[in-house]
Amino acid sequence: MHRHRNKFTLMRGVVSMRGRLARMTLVVAALGAFGCSSPGLGGPAKPASPPPAVSPVTLSSALAPLTPLIGEWTADFPNGMTDTKRFEPMVGGTFLRSVHWVTDAEGRVVYEGESIYGPDPEADPASGAMLWWYFNATGGWMHGTLVVRGDGTLLFDGDNHATGNQTPRVMVIIDLDEVAAGRYSNKSWSWHEGRWVAEGELAYRREVD
Repeated sequence: MHRHRNKFTLMRGVVSMRGRLARMTLVVAALGAFGCSSPGLGGPAKPASPPPAVSPVTLSSALAPLTPLIGEWTADFPNGMTDTKRFEPMVGGTFLRSVHWVTDAEGRVVYEGESIYGPDPEADPASGAMLWWYFNATGGWMHGTLVVRGDGTLLFDGDNHATGNQTPRVMVIIDLDEVAAGRYSNKSWSWHEGRWVAEGELAYRREVD
């Protein structure tokens, strides 16, 4: 009788311990999901999944114009926030992956997203047209086309699939004229009431490992 009671007590203790561990796991997961840190347990928040080291794999010929972007870049917003991007080849260089995260003046991650660039199988190979997809922390996503213009700049044009009153289309031009010197410019526009509206320009600088 005592053995059965002791066994029941032990099982109940195990179940209780599992419940406490489960609740603890949920709390830790919630803290990680919102990009915050517990008081007194470390410094500024970091991206939930730190990007891996840049792969030595080269890009396919279809994505060759994007090769200068491989690596990590940082730009400063006028309001004190910082945007950091890391470009790296994926699946043997057939696609290019870019992760980015925005931090505030205290170093806390307040926004993040991920892009994938790939060849356009339906385009004329001579056109050099590519496709891109972007997914962000709010649950929104975009997709569109990417072409290399005659002056060497990269033109991104795409549709925004998001809720609310966000712009339905976006356009970005990246100028790689000074990429060899470790910097490039990023100009963006949004579609508003039948016309393109300039959103501003960011100057990215290469981060040296």
